[in-house]
Amino acid sequence: MNEFSPAGSALLDARGIPITAGDTVIYGFGVGRSVAMAEAVVLGEEVTEETDWGTHLYEKVSLTPSGRVWIRVVRRSYGSGSKPKVHVAPDRLVVLKPHYDADVRLWTLPPSDLPTQDEVTRHRITNLMEAYTNDLRADTVPDRHCYDGWTLERFHAYAAKRLKELRKELREHDDRTT
Repeated sequence: MNEFSPAGSALLDARGIPITAGDTVIYGFGVGRSVAMAEAVVLGEEVTEETDWGTHLYEKVSLTPSGRVWIRVVRRSYGSGSKPKVHVAPDRLVVLKPHYDADVRLWTLPPSDLPTQDEVTRHRITNLMEAYTNDLRADTVPDRHCYDGWTLERFHAYAAKRLKELRKELREHDDRTT
């Protein structure tokens, strides 16, 4: 938790995974007209908190005043850059968490509840297809087109054309992603 997060939420990375001090992260950074990748460790700071139950010592993510996360760079692609400590916006980081497989420690992307870009694209296309299917069932021209002089036949023809284009777009999308 930090003062830059919405109330009741944790500091989250680009995939919606909570960021904690000591996490290994990857992020992209500019190199000339290109983008390179870097691996880093999230820096933390010790905080002492006095409560009715005593003194508690814990580590929280070290942030800049504007809410950017301080990280220590472990390695960079291209060997570019020399700054060992930089700050990055939380939504530009991707957290890697340890995963154990047959007693071997692997660093993997933890599962995320956020939809992938492919899922968002598929959802957008299917929503549009549903809207154009409903347009084909209409028995009057909607207000958004009646001022343009559209007839019901022209409106239905346009909806059928768009529905055909969207079906093709969805097939192409599914072919690319499967």
